[in-house]
Amino acid sequence: MDNRVDPDRILLARVVSQLVKVQFDDALKEANAGDTNMQVLVGQMYRNGYKCF
Repeated sequence: MDNRVDPDRILLARVVSQLVKVQFDDALKEANAGDTNMQVLVGQMYRNGYKCF
C-alpha cells in the first residue's frame, strides 16, 4: 500500500473543522441577535468543545 500523501488533497479533518467553524460563527451571530434556539445551540457547541475563534 502506498502511504504517500498527495499534497493537493485536503485532509478531511480540515474540511470538517472549517464547516464547524462556519456553523459556529453563523449560530453565534444569530444567538447574539436574540434567537433563543441558536443560544441553546451555541451553548451545546461550547459544552461539546466546538468553540471556534
